[in-house]
Amino acid sequence: MIKSVRDLHTGKQQLSDQDSERDIIINVMRQSNKIWRLRNKIKNGEKKDLSYIKIHETIEDYISHGQKINAIKYYRREMDAVFDEHVSLREAKEYIDNMAINMKLRGIIN
Repeated sequence: MIKSVRDLHTGKQQLSDQDSERDIIINVMRQSNKIWRLRNKIKNGEKKDLSYIKIHETIEDYISHGQKINAIKYYRREMDAVFDEHVSLREAKEYIDNMAINMKLRGIIN
């Protein structure tokens, strides 16, 4: 990630438009934030929640790519497999919709 930013900053990587550069920087920031949240969870002794963090981040990726249906399917499947918790379709949809609203409020998606 550092190399990507450094190459953009030094001009080693030239892009045809500023939107492409912005997308690369946004992706680097998202990945950095994921690593930072995971680091803090481990540092604070919340290791048992790491599975939930992975699920949450994967769902955010689905939502940010406009794949809400896949996010719902993934959430239901993972909650059952990892936490042995049955989540109804309605509950899963509400959860994903709330995550999407939260992501909009945080400026992650439009």
